[in-house]
Amino acid sequence: MRSPRVPAWPDRSVGTYLSISIGEVGGDGLSWILVTRRSTLITRRSQGVDTTMEHQLATTPLADWRKPSGGDWLSPQQLRQLCPEHIVQRAKGLAPLLAAHAHDAELLRRPVDAVWQALRDSGFFYQFVPKRFGGLETDFQSFFDAVLALAQGCISTAWCAAFCAAHNWYLAHFPLETQSEIWSERPYFIGPLVTGPPGRLSRCEGGYRLNGHWKWASGVMHSDWLILTATLDAANGAEPVNVIARAEDARILDTWHMSGLAGTGSNDILIQDLFVPSHHVTPAEPIRRGRGLAQTNYPNSVFSPPALAFLCVVSAIPQLGGARAAVTLAKEHLGDYTRRGSITAQGERAIAQARIARAEVMVRAAEAVLRNILREAHEIGRLDEPEQINERLRLRTQSAHAVEICRDAVDIVCRVVGSSAWRDDHPLARIKRDLDTASSHAVFDIDICLEAYGRTLVGLPCNTTLT
Repeated sequence: MRSPRVPAWPDRSVGTYLSISIGEVGGDGLSWILVTRRSTLITRRSQGVDTTMEHQLATTPLADWRKPSGGDWLSPQQLRQLCPEHIVQRAKGLAPLLAAHAHDAELLRRPVDAVWQALRDSGFFYQFVPKRFGGLETDFQSFFDAVLALAQGCISTAWCAAFCAAHNWYLAHFPLETQSEIWSERPYFIGPLVTGPPGRLSRCEGGYRLNGHWKWASGVMHSDWLILTATLDAANGAEPVNVIARAEDARILDTWHMSGLAGTGSNDILIQDLFVPSHHVTPAEPIRRGRGLAQTNYPNSVFSPPALAFLCVVSAIPQLGGARAAVTLAKEHLGDYTRRGSITAQGERAIAQARIARAEVMVRAAEAVLRNILREAHEIGRLDEPEQINERLRLRTQSAHAVEICRDAVDIVCRVVGSSAWRDDHPLARIKRDLDTASSHAVFDIDICLEAYGRTLVGLPCNTTLT
């Protein structure tokens, strides 16, 4: 066995390094790569006092990244026939397939290849590619319907599919040179948009150098490209920027071990000293405010909302679909279910009926809130500051409230159906795990959302960066 060393990798913490070991085992060509955190002592001076922290050795294997082979695009004739209504119908048709493989996705800790291929074949990922590059520029409500259908089969797979489709919307805000490069090579973008922790971008001859370790990369397991947030030193301080990189230029670490959303495969991304051409970088702030390059390049209002107003709903729809599926499962279950010790079927009991009715109404109310956010988002993009940030905070808070309603609705139906629903492989137990995890996403922290929006209502400045 040989174990050559490659240069140490600087970590985000001062004085800590990641080192890479590469080797082969025996004569069968079995290769391995191991990323380890070198144990170091970090000394920080604070008010004249040294603080020492010891970082323990840790090992992180590489994830089983499913590199797209390509060549499976829709034909020109199929694209001409494709429309939002077709995608919605195909999504509804695919929901049973997602449901049948939802447990497999949990065990694999990523979407199932055959299911992902079916999504590609359906045309789902063409939805937000501009028509200029052969896409649909679909409307928000049709996208909502398609994701909602998928999520009733598998929240994790719908989560990844929704984000990957929506990230084509985000790519439309990059320079046209970047869009032309990517969409001429592949007709749609598959990959995560990862915001934290931000990487580091430094200027060099002809472009930039990128370093970083990003977490929560939903969509990375079947990705061909990545959109990564980084900070760039500027005259007025560190400027947040978005960077495009090929997935094959990154190390995708096997870090996704979760009880909920286990099937998303939202693993970490590691990049070392990667050269990035200038046109693969664009400022993040204009996109956040609905002032990205797509505003001038495309007349369709679908590209006009501030980013978070749209992306909050993108991540909420799978949770809504899961809640809707939970209510359906509970209604089916109550038909012939009698709790032990009772002589009355659960479906005949008034309390069970009331709980199912409450959950149904809650899910419908959450859907109405989320659909209305997408209707309002177009108008908010036209506002200037400080009015716009107040409205962005309101929409984020409403999204968080809708997600909280969905989670609570699932809690209600779980109390109705009995202990059998808590088997690991039971769809209702999986929905419960997924909703508990997804609703804990930073953007849906209802307490922080309410505080931030409440500050604007009493005239205080914003105290959150998630706007």
